[in-house]
Amino acid sequence: MKQKIVDLHQDISLGLFAFGNNFGRKNEKEVSHIANQPFQLINQTDLPRLKMGNIRIVVGASCPLIVKDGKIQTPSNFIREFKKHNRVYKNLENIKSILIIKSLSDLNRCIKEHKTGIILSIEGLYGNGITIKAIKKILACGITMAAPFWSINNQLGCGCMTKHDGGLTPKGKKIINFLEKNNIIIDLAHSSKKTFLDVLKITTKPILVSHTASWNIHKHPRNINQKQAELLASKRGLIGISLVNEFIGSNSISAFIEHIKFFKKIGLINNIGIGSDFCGMFSTHTIKALEDSESLTKLPVILKDNGFNEIEIEKILWKNSINFFRSNLMTNNFDGRHLNL
Repeated sequence: MKQKIVDLHQDISLGLFAFGNNFGRKNEKEVSHIANQPFQLINQTDLPRLKMGNIRIVVGASCPLIVKDGKIQTPSNFIREFKKHNRVYKNLENIKSILIIKSLSDLNRCIKEHKTGIILSIEGLYGNGITIKAIKKILACGITMAAPFWSINNQLGCGCMTKHDGGLTPKGKKIINFLEKNNIIIDLAHSSKKTFLDVLKITTKPILVSHTASWNIHKHPRNINQKQAELLASKRGLIGISLVNEFIGSNSISAFIEHIKFFKKIGLINNIGIGSDFCGMFSTHTIKALEDSESLTKLPVILKDNGFNEIEIEKILWKNSINFFRSNLMTNNFDGRHLNL
C-alpha cells in the first residue's frame, strides 16, 4: 500500500491567482509571468497531482499580502484581501473528492471516505483592521489554523526578517490568547526568534511551525534552532520540513535529508512532518526531483534509501501530523457563535 502523506503548507490560493488554472485537472509545471511581480512562482499543485503524490491531507494557506510597485506590501483592508483567497477555497468545495476539514469529525470522515482533505489556514495578520472582531469573521469562514506572522513585522509582533527583534506586542498577546482560547491551531512559521519564545511562554496548547528547516544545519532566518525545536516538542508541537532550497541550503535531496536526520538525532522523530510550501516558493527554489505535489510519492523510497525504517517513514509523512491534528482540531465545526473572549 502506498504511504499516505500530509503536507502542512501549500499556498494553493496564491498558485491559482498566479496561473488561473482549473484545480480539478492536472496542469503542467510552469513559471508565472505577472507584471510588476518581484518574483516568479511555479505551478506545483492541483488535485490530480495531490492524488498522484498520495497527499491525502494538505493545509491550504491564505496569505493576504499584496504585490504593489514590484514589492510585497500589507493590504489596506485585511478582510477584503482575505475574502479573495477564501473564495478560492469555497470554490474547491464544489469538487466532490475534496473535503474542507474544519473539525476532528471532518478529518475522520476524510480519511474514512478516501477524500483529499484541505485544512484552511491564514498566513499573516497584516494591514488595517486586525481586531478581534475581524478575526471572528475569518474564523467563521472555516479557518482552523492561524500563522499571525509573515517575514515582516506587524502590529502583533516581529517576523523572521526583522532587524530589531522586539518579540510579541501587547496586542499580539491579546490575539494569541484569543486564538488559543478558541482552539485555533497557532502556526509560528515566519516568526522571529523572540516572538516565537514569547508565544510559547503564554500558550499551553501545542504549536505548529508548518514550513521551516533546521537552523543548526543551515543558518537561514526562516529556520528554527535546536532550542526552539526542543521547546516546541516539549509542548507536543510539530515541525514541518520545507522543500524550499533556500531554507535547506542546497537544491539536493541529500541536503534536505540532513535536516530530517538532525531532528531525529536530537530525539524529535515524533515531532516532524513535511510542509512543502508549494506554490509559495520562487521558481528557482525547488529541490531536485521533489518539485511538485506529484513528486512527493518518491519520499518513502528516498527516506528508506537514507536509513529510515518503515515506522519512522510513516511517522514523518503521515502519523505525526495526523496525531497532531487529531489532538488539536475542534471536535465540531466552528460556527462563530460560541467564542471565548
